[in-house]
Amino acid sequence: MGGLERSTPKSIVRHSTAGRARDRSGHERAVVEQRLWIGWSFRQAKEEAPAAVRDLFERYSENGAMGVEQLKRFLVEVQSEEEGETTKVEALAIIDSILRDSKHQIRFPKKGGGGGGSLGLDGFFRYLFGEANPPISPSLGVHHDMTAPLSHYFIYTSHNIYLTGNQLNSDCSDVPIIEALKRGV
Repeated sequence: MGGLERSTPKSIVRHSTAGRARDRSGHERAVVEQRLWIGWSFRQAKEEAPAAVRDLFERYSENGAMGVEQLKRFLVEVQSEEEGETTKVEALAIIDSILRDSKHQIRFPKKGGGGGGSLGLDGFFRYLFGEANPPISPSLGVHHDMTAPLSHYFIYTSHNIYLTGNQLNSDCSDVPIIEALKRGV
């Protein structure tokens, strides 16, 4: 991922005050003070696939496109999915979902028609880091026993766990921690 880049100013506030003040020699003078506050917002400079994702894509794609068979092979070999017809159907559903949701995704039509298609690097990247590929399977539900009193658990947190958004301009809250504990993660 790239760094952050500053976007256009989010807000500009001008503030002027007028009054009288004494200079170093003790003479009173009229003073006009102007201040300008600029509130910036930040966004991701580039959203590009990291080297590890590019390497995986190159290994499992053919001619810059990852079709159903290539994605199925990736799901079995890397994601440890059970090999079978379900995996092929799952791969097709993933590709269709990514292509449908991506406005700027290059579509590689399946030879002979009949739907399907292939993912480019961007589509593969979106799949890996999207909702269709959660780090913990939703079928597991709460996968830790969270029935003991809270004091019986060691809770590891970083300083960013309390943030409700990005670390530059978001509020702090205990809600993200509470939600994580409820989910059992």
